[in-house]
Amino acid sequence: MIDISGHLRDVRRDVGFSDFERELVLNCCGYQFFNKNNYSRIRPNGRFDYLLIYLISGSGRFLVDGEMKEATSGDIVIYKPYEHQHYEFFEGSQDYWIHFTGSQALDHLLRHFGNDKYFNIGTHQNIAFYFNSIREELLLKGKDFEEVINLQFNLLLKLISRYRIDDEALNERLNIFNHLILTLNDTYHDDWNVDKMASLCNLSKSRFLHLFKEQKGISAMQYLIKLRIDKAKELMIHSSISIQDVAKLVGYSDPLYFSRLFKKYNGCSPRQYINSNINDSCEQCLLTNPSKP
Repeated sequence: MIDISGHLRDVRRDVGFSDFERELVLNCCGYQFFNKNNYSRIRPNGRFDYLLIYLISGSGRFLVDGEMKEATSGDIVIYKPYEHQHYEFFEGSQDYWIHFTGSQALDHLLRHFGNDKYFNIGTHQNIAFYFNSIREELLLKGKDFEEVINLQFNLLLKLISRYRIDDEALNERLNIFNHLILTLNDTYHDDWNVDKMASLCNLSKSRFLHLFKEQKGISAMQYLIKLRIDKAKELMIHSSISIQDVAKLVGYSDPLYFSRLFKKYNGCSPRQYINSNINDSCEQCLLTNPSKP
C-alpha cells in the first residue's frame, strides 16, 4: 500500500484529537493506493474527530448505519466522532481521506450535505487537487498554513456539495441514458451526432459529454461506433452481403472509412474478419461431421 499523508500534530493516529476552542481544525489528510492487496480498517469506537473518505477509483465497502455498502469510484462516506468505522478497499483502489474537528465542524457538514453521510459525486480532478493541496500544506507547514488549509477545506466542501448526486437524481440520470441507449439500438444506422444525443437527453452538449462518459466509461460517439461495429460483425457472419452494403446498413456511406474504423476497433479488416470466421466454421464443421475414410 502507498500512503502519503500530512498531519497537524504528532498524536496517536488511530484516535486523533478533538478541538472545540476553534471553529474548524484539520487534523490530517492523505492519499492511499492499494496496489498489492485488499485493505480493511475497523474502529469500533471511531475516533475523536470526523472522517471523510473519497474513493477516486476502484471499489470497496463502507459501513453505513450498521450495514456494509458496496462502494464504487466517486463514493464519499462521512463518519462522525466516536461512530463505529469499518471500511474496506479492494486491490487497485485509490482514495483520499481527511480528519477534522472544531466547534463548527458539524455545521459545515449540515450546511453542505444535510444529514447525508454516504453519497456519490463522480470523479473530478479539481476535487483531487484540493485534497492534494491540503495534504501538501500539512506536510510543509509553511507560513499561515492552518488558515490556508481551512480556506481550501471550505472550497473542497463546496465542490463536493456541487457534485453530489442524490439517489433520485442518479436514477433519473440513468433513466435518461437508458432511453438514449434503447433509441440508439433501434436507430444506430441513422445520422447521429453528439448534438442530437444531447438534445434527446435534454442536456447541454458539454454536460451530456461529461455525464455520459462518467456513467458508461466511454464517450457517446465511441459507444455508437462500437454498437455499429458489433452490428456489422453480426451481418458479416450471418449474411452474404458485401462489405460495402454492410457499411451502409450500419450507417457509413464511405466503405473505406468503415473499414478503417473496423480495423481500429477489432485489429483486423472486415475481409480478414469474414475469412477468419469462415475458416473457424469450416474447422468446426469438420470436427462435428468428419468425413468417413
